[in-house]
This record gives sequence, C-alpha cells and structure tokens, in this order.
Amino acid sequence: MENKIVIQNFGPVKEAQINLNKKFQIFIGAQASGKSTICKVVYFVQNIEENISFV
Repeated sequence: MENKIVIQNFGPVKEAQINLNKKFQIFIGAQASGKSTICKVVYFVQNIEENISFV
C-alpha cells in the first residue's frame, strides 16, 4: 500500500506529494520555499493519534 501526503496551497507550499514509504526524506530548496512546513506536516500526520485529545 502506498502511503503519501498531498499538500496544496498550504503556507508557501503550492503543491507537494510526499511518499511516506521511504525510510528518510531529504528536502532541498531555496530559503522560505516551504521545507520546514512540509517537515511539520509530515511529522503531524505520522503522529496524528498522539496530537488529538479526546474529551
């Protein structure tokens, strides 16, 4: 099964598709191009159960 994240129009990121099946990712780009934003989204999605608090 292919696990991927698709990001569109989020902060400085216009469009990105990240394959989560890889052991590691390398993001290369100009300053303020969205590298940190993509890393934060990937981290959040991979840890989503821990980030949700149930009332």
